[in-house]
Amino acid sequence: MHALGAFKIVAYDIEGIFVHETDFNFWIYNFTYDSASETYIGYPANALNRGLNNEHTAKTLLYLNRDGAITNSYFPIPNGREEIGYMATNNFPGFKSHQLFFSHLVDTVYTVGPHGMAQRYRLDYGRHSITEEVFERRKNYASIPDPDGRIQFVKHEITANGYVNYLTYFNETNRYNHFRISAGDNHYTILHNKETQEIEVGTGNLINDIDYNFVHFMYESSDEALYTIIEANDFLYHLNDIYENEPEKYNSPQMRQLVQLGQQL
Repeated sequence: MHALGAFKIVAYDIEGIFVHETDFNFWIYNFTYDSASETYIGYPANALNRGLNNEHTAKTLLYLNRDGAITNSYFPIPNGREEIGYMATNNFPGFKSHQLFFSHLVDTVYTVGPHGMAQRYRLDYGRHSITEEVFERRKNYASIPDPDGRIQFVKHEITANGYVNYLTYFNETNRYNHFRISAGDNHYTILHNKETQEIEVGTGNLINDIDYNFVHFMYESSDEALYTIIEANDFLYHLNDIYENEPEKYNSPQMRQLVQLGQQL
């Protein structure tokens, strides 16, 4: 198990015993681990990492060894995206032997590995795709100090024009590509059938059909199911709220397994 902290990654075995710690002095916000080469692949979320002051500055992916030294880097941050980041739940979804990766404000899903990255899918949003001409207008906001400058750029040039401003989730399964996007102020869930090439687009929010509570986010999916992560504290708070305010619902058969799970926490 590998966990990202503040400028460090710590590793534990499956029993929770500490194995090693990797320290570094640059920004990464999400990562994956290639066990064959014992390499961490980190995503700085469009942070320039100016402090590096070398060939690895302003790169989309940084490759680290277990000592925290950068061994390689790939894909310069595209023009106009600099310092515009978004913390997706998982920028490194996996599918079979493929390690996938997607970056903020880039309409491409890549495969990554010890020797770099390659395009796997291009996501064509039609008129909602951001053109490079839009990013050229970033310079019009240069006189506004950051972060206000980049906030105003995103608000007026991307969100206001209905472009896809967030890819919040992407997952590939045997039959489907499933992803969720925001375009302007609207949110869409998209299901692409790889066998038939049919695409379904949903505009509604996902529904938790256990007790109809809010679904935080999608973390993983299969051909038959979607999976989310709910923190234990949030889960217990929600159960207590139902217990105190909706006793009939709390005691319904629909809630039985949920209550039993809560009692085990």
